[in-house]
Amino acid sequence: MTRQILLITSIYPPQSGGPAVFTSRFYQWLEERNYSVKVITYCLQIEPSTKSTIKVRVRPFRVLSFVKFTLEIMKNSNKHSLILANGAFLEVFLASFLCRRKYVAKIPGDLLWEFSKNKGWTTSTVLEFQKEKMNLIQILFRKIWNFGLRRSKFVITPSHQLENIASIWGVERDKLKLIYNCVDSQKFVSFRNYRKDYDLITVCRLVPGKGLEELIQVSIKLGLSLAIVGEGPLSEKLKLLAGVNTNIHFIGNLKNESLPEILNLSKIFVLNSDSEATSYAIIEAKMCGLPVIARINDGAITLVNHNQDGLVFSGIGSNNLENSISALISNDDLIKVFSQKTRQDAIIRFDQKTNFNKILDLIEN
Repeated sequence: MTRQILLITSIYPPQSGGPAVFTSRFYQWLEERNYSVKVITYCLQIEPSTKSTIKVRVRPFRVLSFVKFTLEIMKNSNKHSLILANGAFLEVFLASFLCRRKYVAKIPGDLLWEFSKNKGWTTSTVLEFQKEKMNLIQILFRKIWNFGLRRSKFVITPSHQLENIASIWGVERDKLKLIYNCVDSQKFVSFRNYRKDYDLITVCRLVPGKGLEELIQVSIKLGLSLAIVGEGPLSEKLKLLAGVNTNIHFIGNLKNESLPEILNLSKIFVLNSDSEATSYAIIEAKMCGLPVIARINDGAITLVNHNQDGLVFSGIGSNNLENSISALISNDDLIKVFSQKTRQDAIIRFDQKTNFNKILDLIEN
């Protein structure tokens, strides 16, 4: 008899973000293989739960939401349940502690660092943050977070850097499992000899920290066409910046099944973010055979093989966005070489079937 798999996440479609993308795709993949799957997630507005998706609304008094979420985990699991937590780690820890549940954790990044940045408590990089002196709230959060990870059967990390950071938190090395984020290589394919309507393309939320202003300015300066896929609070500001320039195309949000088409209409994928984990957008672009230009961060270092299938730039001196784009867009032969290698690397490291099977093996172990 197939055991129930319970997927825990703090965000889920229609919300966007890495945990939402992973959980929805893993859920669909498991269902296609006739597994009994249930999702427990937070939502921002009142949304009805279904038999397979339990949604807990985030209320102004967050403690009530926390308690309800924890109770839902306890109610919808038993000692035989297979639990994968890709968020809401404190809730999973408490429920598992009270009911003696076993679980596997998949960490998308250092959530305390992200929380501290949003609160204005730090301006450090994720690595620098590990050595910073913390306030009482941060210390308490970190202790509970670390204890919850150490209590899990395994901790899945999507990059070597995050694997090393988790070790700093006290997670035993033999519990840490490196499994990259991944996409379906049968859906994200390279259309050979496809027409190229855009020189550059980026896919991201239109929010601060994505470097979109600079990307638009560089595209206009170099006379290149740019497709921007995504929406967000900076949308109107960016459109004003682009002005009447007809080379800047705001595509808006696209359904995932529509992304391969527009990616194949583009020559080069660019992600100018200050900070990224292992970006699904980069992986999808690589799987479609696009060379990638990305600002140096953990995600870029993990995903892009510099001078082999793309370029990683620091933004310091001549090693900047403009020079990187100029160097690649003017070299058709290099684009062809990078295009071939980037798809090959994506198949090896980021294939969905391979990596989802690795995760399933850990859950069932």
